[in-house]
Amino acid sequence: MSSQKIPFADKPWIKNSAWAIAVISLIVTVYVSFFYQKSCKLEYEILSNTSILNKNVKLSSIKIIVDSVDVQQSNSNISIIELLISNRGKNHLRRDDYDNSIFGLLIQNGTLLEKPEPVSASTTHLQNCINEYSFNYDSTFLSIPTLPLDSKDFYKLKLVVLHDNNHSPSFIPYGKIIGQKEILVIDSIDVEESFLSKVLRGSFWIHICRFFGYLMILITISVILITVSESVSNRKKKKLIKDAYSNKEIDNEVVDDYVKLGWLSLLEIKDYLSMNEKELYRKYQSSLTYISNQNNKRNFEQWDFHMGRANLIRHMLRRGYLKMDESAIVADKKKKKSANRLVDYIRQNGLNVDDFRVRPYVVNNVRLIENEIDRERD
Repeated sequence: MSSQKIPFADKPWIKNSAWAIAVISLIVTVYVSFFYQKSCKLEYEILSNTSILNKNVKLSSIKIIVDSVDVQQSNSNISIIELLISNRGKNHLRRDDYDNSIFGLLIQNGTLLEKPEPVSASTTHLQNCINEYSFNYDSTFLSIPTLPLDSKDFYKLKLVVLHDNNHSPSFIPYGKIIGQKEILVIDSIDVEESFLSKVLRGSFWIHICRFFGYLMILITISVILITVSESVSNRKKKKLIKDAYSNKEIDNEVVDDYVKLGWLSLLEIKDYLSMNEKELYRKYQSSLTYISNQNNKRNFEQWDFHMGRANLIRHMLRRGYLKMDESAIVADKKKKKSANRLVDYIRQNGLNVDDFRVRPYVVNNVRLIENEIDRERD
């Protein structure tokens, strides 16, 4: 007899993982093809807000005069604000996407002291466009150029704002982007980013890459854990088998069959040994009769069941577990006791899990059964 383990790739959990990946890939493909829509997303973000004067400290030696007014004496302050203007959408923002109306930011609780100063931009071309743009000097309104912005393009402006010492300046967006419901002004200084926003940060494809990356890590960890678990289980099983061979109350042939055939076959052997002798004989003859008719092969499940039962009983007859006369099959008491003890011993050690091996007696004894049926016919 020979034993054969199912290949690693054919194990059920591997196949189930492959099916799960295939289904997820199909869902992603359908979503991207029919439901996912790219859009532009213009946003304003306050990156920094630095006050020149400390409102809690009066410095008599320093005076800042704006339009003949002492800033400190008038309970005012000057803040330098760094403002980021960016397209965080998946689609490019075109010049035609801007509504033909006033576009920019209304300044509340403050006034501009000078025109905005360009700081940096994501591309050289965009930097040049910002440098050449003529900002309208309006102390309460910041005009924003309606420039085309590719996805992830940005530029930064420095604003010098005079405001009440007790109130920070704020901004209200004016204008409309076609396809964008609302233009947001985000204050990254005061608003702490939520856990959910951190998790959802990034584009759709980044999330897809993350998902498959995490999935591969999970599969790798699972394979490592399963490999380690199987290694530990195999060492434990080897020790159990060694102890079973040295146990005088367990027949070595029964241990041999467990090693070669596996746990499920050992359970079937135990069940047949415990079965009523005449009932076992009847079942054996029933299976022989069923597989003697080649037309029954069409019913694969029944054919497989009867072929398996007939082959296993035939195997037990050849190995001395059973003896057959004209009307009954008698179980060998020593083999029955050994099988029961071995099953209990395996269960006590937590190794009662089948290892998915092919049942050798099914493969090797099919021809023997068919020959026996042919002899009975003759």
